[in-house]
Amino acid sequence: MINGDGLDYLVGFLFFSISNISRMLQQFIGIPREIPYIAYIALLALFFLKYIRRIRFFDLMYYVVFGIIVAYGLMKYSSYIDSSTRVYAVVLLFLPTFLFFRVFDPEKLFKVFIASQYFASVYLLVYYVIDLRNQTGYSMDYAYWIVIPICTMFYLFLERGQARYLIFSGVMLVTLVLAGCRGALLLGIACIAYLYMARELQIRKTVGWYIKVFSVISVVTAAALAYTQILTFLSRYAQYSRTIYKLVRGNLLISSTRTVLYETLREFIKERPLGYGPLASRKLLVVDPYPHSFLYESLLDYGVVIGGIFFAAVIVMAIINLWRYRYSRFNIIIGYIEIIGIGSLMVSSSYFYEIYVPATIALFMIYGKVSENENLILYHRKKPAQDEPASPETEETGAETGIQAEVN
Repeated sequence: MINGDGLDYLVGFLFFSISNISRMLQQFIGIPREIPYIAYIALLALFFLKYIRRIRFFDLMYYVVFGIIVAYGLMKYSSYIDSSTRVYAVVLLFLPTFLFFRVFDPEKLFKVFIASQYFASVYLLVYYVIDLRNQTGYSMDYAYWIVIPICTMFYLFLERGQARYLIFSGVMLVTLVLAGCRGALLLGIACIAYLYMARELQIRKTVGWYIKVFSVISVVTAAALAYTQILTFLSRYAQYSRTIYKLVRGNLLISSTRTVLYETLREFIKERPLGYGPLASRKLLVVDPYPHSFLYESLLDYGVVIGGIFFAAVIVMAIINLWRYRYSRFNIIIGYIEIIGIGSLMVSSSYFYEIYVPATIALFMIYGKVSENENLILYHRKKPAQDEPASPETEETGAETGIQAEVN
């Protein structure tokens, strides 16, 4: 079983879950985080060996270029990287991600992603209750971890129409607000809006649809009218949340620390517009471990011209991915990577430590493979000809959704 589909499912699940699994084993059992990572490396090697015939010349060129960049940066500035886990992230996530998405079967990828978010939902809620609430009640890391399963459960609610998924998503959303990370909250809302619009465009606007819209508008209006009372209540019972703290003071989107950091980065870029080299920011910055901005990190490391082209190319591919996959079942993965992932890189973390940039490039390339998979059909509106009545199949599958499947 491990050499067949079982290997694929196991590797896929671990790809999205290895960080949470290693953290859980260390927290509750005391197993060092390196042990599950070592097992994951072995399974990942077997997986790539299994699909070695799918590797193309472009894949090799990709790894030649990025391999040299990453190796140069790690060798020259590894002493400035804040912890060994960052090196693990580069080796286990950043580098394998491109090939992982390139060769993994789309149908299986969707399934393992959903399974990994079920696991993340339960574990992170337990983590919040046991660990986070025993400390300060604020965790930026937790907020970005939980925002992905929040959106996944909302996606399942849209897909299956079962209220339990919406309730589960709402419970996790409360913990996200209490955790206090404004960026994760805003990106989560953006991803939910994207998923809702992508699914809603397929739904015929019936009386029930208008009732739902009216209900949402009523709730939002009531909340706006009771804005002061709500903030007073939240500031009393969620005093550790920076989100609530900023809301009460009316400066939700203002971050003085980021402003100072970005001013410093702009000065560095002006001094050397051709760039300082990969990972050089780790040496340049004293207070922060990295620039906390994909844009500034690109310009700082590779220069205004090359870094600007690289940054623009990734953003363009991300936008195209959002448009291409909007009606596919893949839109949950696209929303997670492009909206939450690339969005978070704009204000936090580093693209060297996350999967989002290589995943964006790979997903841009595999669009055709996904669209040809009959289990992940891309949908679009298709009205029957005026002189041709809709077929029973169309009425059955498209009456409620106003869509008809087409395999490209």
